[in-house]
Amino acid sequence: MRRRLEKSIEKACKRWATNDGWWWAKFKSPGKRSAPDDEFIKYGRHVFVEFKAEGEEATDPQLIYHDEMRAAGAEVYVIDDVEKFKTLFQRINAEIAHLAWLYG
Repeated sequence: MRRRLEKSIEKACKRWATNDGWWWAKFKSPGKRSAPDDEFIKYGRHVFVEFKAEGEEATDPQLIYHDEMRAAGAEVYVIDDVEKFKTLFQRINAEIAHLAWLYG
C-alpha cells in the first residue's frame, strides 16, 4: 500500500477547511526555513499546520521552531493524515462555538 504524499494530504485538508469556513494561506517566515507550511484562521483563531507525508514526522529544526512558536502562544500542529486534520479542526470548531455561546 502506497503512502499518501504530503501534497495530497495538504490539498485535501485545505479543501475541507475551505468548505468548513476556514481562511488559509501559505505561511512564510523569511530567513526561517523551518516554519510551518500554512496558517488557518476562523473567528480570530489562528492555527499553524506543518503537513507531512503519511507516517513522516517533523524534522528536529522544525520541532524547535514549533516549540518557539508555542512558547509565544501559537497553536502549531504536524499533520500527516486527513482524518487527523478533520478531527483536530472539528475540536477547534467546537471550542470556537463554545466561546461564541459564552460571549455571544
